Amino acid sequence: MKHHILIVEDDDKIRRLLQQYLKSQGYLVSSVGTIKDCAKIYKYFKFDLIILDIMLPDGTGVKFINQNRDKIDVPVIIVSALGHVDDRVYALESGARDYITKPFELRELLLRIKNLISENSKSHEVIFGDFAFDLNSKILVRNGTSVHLTHSEKELMSLFCKNLKTVITRVEFANHFADLNDRTIDTMIARLRNKIEADPKSPRHLITERNKGYSLWP
Repeated sequence: MKHHILIVEDDDKIRRLLQQYLKSQGYLVSSVGTIKDCAKIYKYFKFDLIILDIMLPDGTGVKFINQNRDKIDVPVIIVSALGHVDDRVYALESGARDYITKPFELRELLLRIKNLISENSKSHEVIFGDFAFDLNSKILVRNGTSVHLTHSEKELMSLFCKNLKTVITRVEFANHFADLNDRTIDTMIARLRNKIEADPKSPRHLITERNKGYSLWP
């Protein structure tokens, strides 16, 4: 599957150059020229990385990152003509993962993109036993083979993987899933155990915490 990159750059020449180059390197690329269009397209499409200019017609890239920290879950590379160390530090402190100064070599940008996408993919993967669960795609894999999960099971795995080694109580399950009762919770846990445990009756990963709830141990 191709990685999807969003370019936010108001200079038409630079935007077209980046788009053509990254497409030639095998990426799926979308591009916009304003903060407003960036916010709109990010809301409806999934991206693996954002290349973001600082000075845009309707605001700054750094301000956009600051205002959307809770929504942006992919690496952001700031591309800017501002080369002062204070500009670089401010952008990185605001949440950007990298900063490259114009003019730059396309090969250098490509290397930074590859490294950040690789790092981000690993950081969203939880490994336990023979299994790996991707928190982004919500895909469970066992020894390289995909394991089918229902929508509810995907949400359950996400909840456990985001809270490894932490007891999740029945009250917390009920808050996370609508219309759950104790019997439904137990049924969901039993079905998930059948998919991730060698011996569901003696689980090694999905553990029952007596009188408390359940926890996932890698």
